[in-house]
Amino acid sequence: MPATKDGGWVLDDRGVDYPIYGLQCMRCKHLRDERPEDNIGSRCAAFALIPREILEGKHDHTQPFPGDGGIRFEPKSGGAIGQKKITAHRPLPG
Repeated sequence: MPATKDGGWVLDDRGVDYPIYGLQCMRCKHLRDERPEDNIGSRCAAFALIPREILEGKHDHTQPFPGDGGIRFEPKSGGAIGQKKITAHRPLPG
């Protein structure tokens, strides 16, 4: 990893894959089947760009989230599906 002049490190995370859809999002009737122009992130009826906390399963979107306009998780037709919380762990280089 390249060092900076002040002894820090430059982290190039362009090759790191971030979630496109969270588990809760994939099961939600509000998810839009479209991608933003820059092809980063996901959209739904509540958000022009779904917040990372929701995508990563750190926030249960059956509960309010700033900016959701009152639109929250609703299961796609076929009934309720159990929710699972996900925590992503990435090993540190070294």
